[in-house]
Amino acid sequence: MPSHGLDLVTFRFFQTSRACNPWNERSFQLSRSVWGACICTWGEISAKARTIPDMAEHIALYAGSFDPPTLGHLDVISRARRLFDRIVVGIGENPEKQHMLSPDDRLALMQQVVGDMLDASPSGAPVEVQTYDGLTVDFARSIGAAALLRGIRNVTDLASECQLAIANRQVADIESVFVITDERYGFTSSSLIRQIVELGGDIQKLANIVPAAVLHHLDQANQ
Repeated sequence: MPSHGLDLVTFRFFQTSRACNPWNERSFQLSRSVWGACICTWGEISAKARTIPDMAEHIALYAGSFDPPTLGHLDVISRARRLFDRIVVGIGENPEKQHMLSPDDRLALMQQVVGDMLDASPSGAPVEVQTYDGLTVDFARSIGAAALLRGIRNVTDLASECQLAIANRQVADIESVFVITDERYGFTSSSLIRQIVELGGDIQKLANIVPAAVLHHLDQANQ
């Protein structure tokens, strides 16, 4: 038996299609006659269509210490912009790590390099940078994140990240999404960069793995 009346999804379809092809209005009127719908004008259809609740925004949290930010980090963010509605880069404090840059420096650098990336590639999901204290899963819950975003460089990363992802799902009921980085950054790590800087290595040699703003900051800090 045909349904009496159109559902709201059908309303939205016909409203959108009508702007492109006047024949769709006739198709709707025929359907209204057959189905016995009591809607008379397109204005009423538009009003009803606006009552459809928007789907929940899919937010990804990309958390880390980012000490310092690398081109590998930006590569993960760039790829994730095609998968989510919004990306939040969360800069946290890891008590197991000895940080080279202060939280303020890491925040400022990440905001700058993310801003440069968005200016260069405006299409895609928006990205914002925040700092947080405490557990990553608690911060994820506070911003309404649908998933934790993680970058995978190699099989070693995959093993450790799978273990962490399972723990986060069991403890906090949050999923993890893995993004494979570009092969150029397969062995790029912030800890390796810190060692080079702290041991007096040639900072300019890092130009192919850290953004220009980060390279400049490290160079200035070590003069």
